[in-house]
Amino acid sequence: SCLEDYLDKAPESGLSEDEVFSKYLNFKQYFNSVYDGQVYFEGINGGQLKGWYNYNLKTTFYMYFVQWGQKYTWESMTDMSDVGRLEFAQPIKSGNIAADIYKFITSGAHRPILRSMFIVIRTCNLTLQNIGKLKSTNQEDIDDFIAQAHFVRAYAHFELMRIWGGMPYITKVIGPDDQWDMPRLSRHETLLKVAADLDTAALYFEKAGRMRRDAGPGQ
Repeated sequence: SCLEDYLDKAPESGLSEDEVFSKYLNFKQYFNSVYDGQVYFEGINGGQLKGWYNYNLKTTFYMYFVQWGQKYTWESMTDMSDVGRLEFAQPIKSGNIAADIYKFITSGAHRPILRSMFIVIRTCNLTLQNIGKLKSTNQEDIDDFIAQAHFVRAYAHFELMRIWGGMPYITKVIGPDDQWDMPRLSRHETLLKVAADLDTAALYFEKAGRMRRDAGPGQ
């Protein structure tokens, strides 16, 4: 019921879209939500949960210990290390995931990988759609944003595929009047699109002179 309101809403910063996307620092703060973005919950499950919870790339990390009071991870390391107790995370390791998997993909109290990745993908597509509005900055900064957006979009789709199989590969901002019933791709089709986005990212990182690499031996 609130879908159209969500889609038509400007980034939650109290600024108009033009203000967000025309100024470098605002643009950067908006895009950096893919790395550090959070959502505030007033309370769920009877009001037991209140506070800021991460909705960004970190939710996909194997050893991620931030969410919720017990700080579970996708790999269930918390429970396995805590006297082997059987709680929310452990059933995943034994194959019985039906009752508990939703806690890791939809609930704000746990580890919302699925929702986080689609939020990240939308942020990347909004970044690419609005990059032409960015003013008072150099071309290197613009190319760097384009590169990061393609790289992060590829990463998010890859993580979705790794856990749930092929998904629609979303490369544009979807509005309330657009087609939402998109087919899921095969793993092979997904990987081809991931590779294409990574190639584009590499091209723009080179143009920006900001190709990130690990230091070599002795460096």
